[in-house]
This record gives sequence, C-alpha cells and structure tokens, in this order.
Amino acid sequence: MNDAKVLAKVAAELCHGQYESLPPRGAKPNRRTDGRREWTVLSGLLLQIQDPSQEDNELHLIALATGVKCSPLDNISPHGDLLHDCHAEILTRRAARKWLLRRLRDEVVLLQSDDASTVLHGIPRIFEAASAEGVRWRLRQTVRVLWYISTLPCGDASTSHLRISRTSRHGFERAGEAPSDGPQAGEAILALSSRISEDAVPGGHAAAGSEVVRGRTNEATLSILRTKPGRADSIPAISLSCSDKLASYVALGVQGSLLSALLEPIVPSVFVIGFVPKEHVPLNAEEQGETLQRDCQRALWDRLEMFLANNPIFDSSRPRQRPTIILLPNPGFCHSKETVELAIRAEQRPEQAWDDVEPVPAAGSVIWTRTETAKGNVENVVAGLKMGASPAKKKGQELLPLHSSRRSALCKLNWYRDVLQLSSEIQGESREDAVGPAAASNSYFGAKNDSENEHVREYRQRKLHLRGWAQPSSPTDAVESAAQRRHRQARESEMIKSFLSSTGWAAPETESAFPTHSVGSGSASEGAVIVKEPRTEAPFCGWLVLGPRAESFDHDGLLLTSGQSKITTPSS
Repeated sequence: MNDAKVLAKVAAELCHGQYESLPPRGAKPNRRTDGRREWTVLSGLLLQIQDPSQEDNELHLIALATGVKCSPLDNISPHGDLLHDCHAEILTRRAARKWLLRRLRDEVVLLQSDDASTVLHGIPRIFEAASAEGVRWRLRQTVRVLWYISTLPCGDASTSHLRISRTSRHGFERAGEAPSDGPQAGEAILALSSRISEDAVPGGHAAAGSEVVRGRTNEATLSILRTKPGRADSIPAISLSCSDKLASYVALGVQGSLLSALLEPIVPSVFVIGFVPKEHVPLNAEEQGETLQRDCQRALWDRLEMFLANNPIFDSSRPRQRPTIILLPNPGFCHSKETVELAIRAEQRPEQAWDDVEPVPAAGSVIWTRTETAKGNVENVVAGLKMGASPAKKKGQELLPLHSSRRSALCKLNWYRDVLQLSSEIQGESREDAVGPAAASNSYFGAKNDSENEHVREYRQRKLHLRGWAQPSSPTDAVESAAQRRHRQARESEMIKSFLSSTGWAAPETESAFPTHSVGSGSASEGAVIVKEPRTEAPFCGWLVLGPRAESFDHDGLLLTSGQSKITTPSS
C-alpha cells in the first residue's frame, strides 16, 4: 500500500464502503417530490499506521461525512447549538476531532502500557507523550493522517475546474452538437486551462491583498479567500470555502484551539481528491489530473509555503511539510454529481429539457464517527440540526439554546462540553481543579482566546499570524493587548459589513446578525498603546470572523454579557 495510486484507491474504497453500509434512509441523497434527484460530496479522514515489518500498512477510517450546505449569516446562532457549515470536509474535521479527543482519553485512562503495538478498539496505540511531564501528547511518527474528498474542494482548488466544465458545456451548446462532435469546445477548454495555470501568481498569493470574494465571483483571480457559494438572491454566508479551511488545517492542524492544550498539531499528510475526467478535451485523464493537482497544490500549500518558512512561530519540532496531493480519476462515489447525472441521462425522455431534470444538491448531511464497535455512530443533519428537529423557539425577545435532543453532537456547544469533561478525565482532575484548555474561562470564546495554557496561546498566535494580526517578531507566548483586541474586533466587524456591501446586501438588512453585547469598539490608539493594522501579505488576511458574536456562550449554551454574566435561562 506504499504506492500512492494504490493508497488513494484503497482510501476511497474504504470511505465508499462505509458510506454504502449506512442506512439508506435519513439524509442520504434521494429523489424529491418534484422528481429531481439529489447529489452530494463525500469526505473521510483516515489514519495510516506504518509498520516497517509489514508489507502493507494499516488504514483506519475514523470519520466520514457528506454535505454541500452552509447557513447564511442571518441564520447563525450565538448559542453554539447549530452547525453553520455543513460541507462534507468541515463536518469530517469536526467528527475526527471528536474521535481524537475520545481516543486520547481512552489511551491515557485505559491503557497502562506505552507499547506501540497495544491495540485498542481495533487500532494500535496512536499517541505518545510529547513531554516528560505527560500533560501533552502527539501522534506517533508511524501515524499519518489521510483525507479523502470525492471531488475538488469548493473555492480556490476548484475554480479552474468549474470554469473548464462550464466552458465545455457552453461550447457544444453553442455549436448545437453532441458532446462527441465538439472538438472546438475542447480546444477552447485547453486554452482556457493553460491561461488559468499561467495566471497563477508565483508563490501562490494573489495581489488582491485582503480581498474576500463571494463564491465564484471573479473566477480568474487565484489564491484569494472565497466564501462558500450560495444563491445570489440570499443573504451570503461568511464561512470561508473548503479550500481556505483545508489550507488552514495544513498550517494549524485539525485539532483546533482547545485541543491544542492536550495535543500537538495534527496535520494532514495526504489528500486524496476525486475527479471525473472530461471527455472531448485534448487532455487524457492523467493529464487532466495533473492540471487539477497543480490547482490543489496552489490552494492547499503554495500560498502558505513562503509565509510559513519566514515565520519562526511555525518552526516546531515537526515543521510543516508539503502535503502529498493525489488526484484520483473516477472515484466511483455513488451519489456524486457526475454519477447522478449519468443516471438521469440514461432515463431522460426526449421531450424533457435538462433544466427540468438536472440534479440538485442534497439538503442534509450524513455523519459517521468511529466508535469502539464496528457500527460506529451515525447522525443525520438538516439545516444544522438533527434531522426532524424543529428550530429553537423565541421566548420574549431572547432565543434559548436548543435542547440537547435537537442539536448535533458536533456543534460548538457540544464540543465545548466534551472538552470540559474529557480533558478533566485525561488529566485526572475534577472540573473545579482543572488546568486544561478551558479551565480559566466561563465561555467558549474565553476558553479559545483567554486561556492561560501556553499551547492554546501559541495556537492563537499562529492563527493571528496567518490573518496578518501578529508581527513576525512576536513571541509564541505573546498576549494580545486589550486595545489591540478591541481594534481587531472592530475591524473584523467592518470587514464583514464591507463584504456584505460588496455582494449587494446593505448592513441594515443583516444587523440582526450582529449582537453587540460582547464586542467593544476600538480606535487607532488608546493612551500610550498603539494598535496595528493587519499585514496584507499574510495568506489569510481578511478572513471573516464573527468571534464573540457567535461564541460568547457558557457550557449550557447561555449567552454572557461583556461582564460575563448570563443573560438568558435554559429551556432544558
């Protein structure tokens, strides 16, 4: 399984097999009442356990998800009880992070021996102590993280692929010919593809600076931040594209802020990305894969490489390395857009126009997380809630957090509760005596941003560096001043409003999405403290952040005022 192509195929087959074994009902794509069929994207995170004594390495799937939906800004909950970004890749990361936390607890609490060959729940030990004190852990050197995605991630990695596909379709539509008789369209696509590759900015970072664009706007511009695509007539989402988020996981790790107190960065080593080669293009499947592989390389690594190399804060015991990106032709996912389209064309009647039968994105997501049993845990999610759950009701003017029976196991609120509970078990402490990631705070936002844990602070500093808010000379344990934080939060609020305005949505139309109880105003200077503007050369400068507006809740999901007092009462 050391051959890259064989590894990619096996990883895809594991993900497809697990998906197909899940119950057919639920949030899997189906045929809607109007007759239209649905499609979706599949993503899975796997661990490769390398054993020099064996010819084949073990490959274990730990998390799987589907999804293509994202909530608009006006649907974001401040209680942490809704999933906002339900794209497959993002849900996979959330599920994998939950599994990693529980796996760490099990290894620390249940296993007495440090023998790497010790097997727990069908997987050899994957963690080892990162320090003599035994308060932080890391993946063993023999463990690699693989990420499978059934199609190119939305955003920068798929921009040229989408343009090529659309140009191909328009080409033979204009010619009034069948696809097999349209070589002119293929030549146009090849020329377009070459121009796109040549237009890529050396080093991967476009001259657009801090510009953030909506969805597929300005497609010719590469290596810039993009939000999730969405309907043009809806309030935009401010969630960044999967290309941008995957790149951030390469730089920071999938573990996130809170888990950084317990784990060193867990960085994907291999991406296996599926694609369906286009016919009637003067490039064979392998050549198309190479072209798209370069796009993915630019989106997931090239725009980061020089920045990471020139910022000492990213030089750790395991420096960031270029991930291996494998493009897998015709991966064979049963509910991919291409597979569903083929099935529709096979049954399409001559009098039916394609616009009347074209498949639509699935409304829901299926999430599978590995457990100690082979069955694993399955959850179906629609609109950020458990499938079938009703949205939260208003009581007076205050929205109460959802009951636990209605919210997804992967929402921010449940993640916060998991970290509070399991980190205490891992460190053998009661919550009152805990010194873990969330010990010094009574809110999710505070746990991420005000933690006294040096590793959480280091994670935060790295994120600020990537977004341009920290200076190259800033030490890893630097603490952002109160004045600088207020200024940054005010600028982040301005960035969101500016982005909304650029998409045609005026600020008053979205004012309800900006609760003000937890955000202070900032200025260019405060007394003797001079605040700084972001460095526009940072790869993620301009990243849209709600911050305290969406994260100022406690472990019950109750909102806190700026003075950290509760302002609502629970319904559950």
